[in-house]
Amino acid sequence: MFQIKAVFLATGFFMFAVWGMNVDNNLLSITDFGAVPNDGKDDSVAIQKCVDTAAKAGKACFIPEGKYDLSNHLWLGTNATLFGAGEKSVLEFSAGCIRALKNGNKQFYYTGNYNNERIAGKRKLGTLTKAVEKGQRTFFVKTKDEFKAGDWIFINNNRKDTWTILEKQSKGRDTAAYLNGRKDVLAKGQIAEIVSVTGNQITMDRELDAGYEAGSVIGNHVGARNICVRDLAILNNSDANRAYAMEFEQPFGFVLKNLAIKTTMGAGGIRLVHYAFRCLVENCTITNSGKYAVSIANFCSENKVLNNDVTFVIGGDCAILVMMYSKQNWIVNNTVNCLSMLNNNEGGIYIHATSFENKVLHNTIKGASAAIGAYYGANNNLFKGNTAVNSNTGISLWYAGANNLFEDNKFSFGKTRRPGKYAGIRSYCSQSTQLDRNVFSGELDFGCVVTPEKKYSFQKLGTQKYLFSGMGLEFKSDICLNGNHFRSTKPSFNELNK
Repeated sequence: MFQIKAVFLATGFFMFAVWGMNVDNNLLSITDFGAVPNDGKDDSVAIQKCVDTAAKAGKACFIPEGKYDLSNHLWLGTNATLFGAGEKSVLEFSAGCIRALKNGNKQFYYTGNYNNERIAGKRKLGTLTKAVEKGQRTFFVKTKDEFKAGDWIFINNNRKDTWTILEKQSKGRDTAAYLNGRKDVLAKGQIAEIVSVTGNQITMDRELDAGYEAGSVIGNHVGARNICVRDLAILNNSDANRAYAMEFEQPFGFVLKNLAIKTTMGAGGIRLVHYAFRCLVENCTITNSGKYAVSIANFCSENKVLNNDVTFVIGGDCAILVMMYSKQNWIVNNTVNCLSMLNNNEGGIYIHATSFENKVLHNTIKGASAAIGAYYGANNNLFKGNTAVNSNTGISLWYAGANNLFEDNKFSFGKTRRPGKYAGIRSYCSQSTQLDRNVFSGELDFGCVVTPEKKYSFQKLGTQKYLFSGMGLEFKSDICLNGNHFRSTKPSFNELNK
């Protein structure tokens, strides 16, 4: 007897599938295209053909129960839906990963610049004829292409050396003027929809979040849209060289849900990069053997990472990362378990590299080198209601930008997997930060460590209220602690370096 099960697609309707037999006109099964489960033979061609055929027909691609082997990238285009019967539907990659087309093709790359991309096919490009200020919605463009209302575009200042500058900054070889936009040398960009075009004047649906110089680049957003991948397992055994189990450039409106992802040879989990917009990663189980479990990088906005369970075996920096001028992303209700014994670069959830207005809320982090943190110019971010157990450091600030708020977070210390001193808060050369009503308990060696110590003065402003004032890298820096509780079990505990 065949098993009948209801499946709810991202398009919003139910369909009924009979495992082993296609009975619904809204889906195509990979087995109808020659894929055979559990036979150990390469199913890459059959699965790709099913994906392509389904997309052209406006149908979903179904992965029945069983293990299917792939040795190449699996490419998805706009409006593609790929779904299975849950964790018993397994895509196992010996090479490659799941990717998305850009501008409808596979031919794209970057020339050593976050913005300077090369993409096959026709696209719209232009440059600003004169500078525009933060908050403006209208600007003038020099272009041979016809932008129109309804186009989604990006604007960027075509800078490539952000990371080099920030790294030099950390080594003391550049001035603070480079950090956080005092000079227009750091890469920045955003996505918006055109609401009107009059001659060479373009009006967007939102305000610019920064000023842009004349010559800044305007282009149409050419990433795939509205892709849904859900209800299946992905096992990635490919080489660790720049690999992820799923990697999408300029994704728009993607839904990645109910996935069981595991990598074994050093690859990361999910990477959304270059103007990722309004994507959802939800209810996934991710076990990654390298890089990041979830990475949202380079001018990404309004994405959500919700209710995922991450096991961070070993990687780089942290398990969940938002970086490089990315804004208004939500990281909520995730569980992160860090298993590495390395002394550093095995953190929980970090906001990084000039990213701003992101929210990190109600996550649980276990065993990280640092549980949550703001790094290298990250500014105006909210970290609230998070819980961490057995980290070396609770809150980490490293060249952080201004106005990050950490409130109502709870940290318990003890039995970490790696050696070293345990600190509730560590801040190094960071701009003004507010830390309110956080609780730190357990085997703490230090409550709050603010360095370089000689550059900061200390004031006690009242009960459980402290202020470190200084000039971290030429910026006025006030690290303000209000209503925090440090409850150490160690007799040698030092609450503040003062």
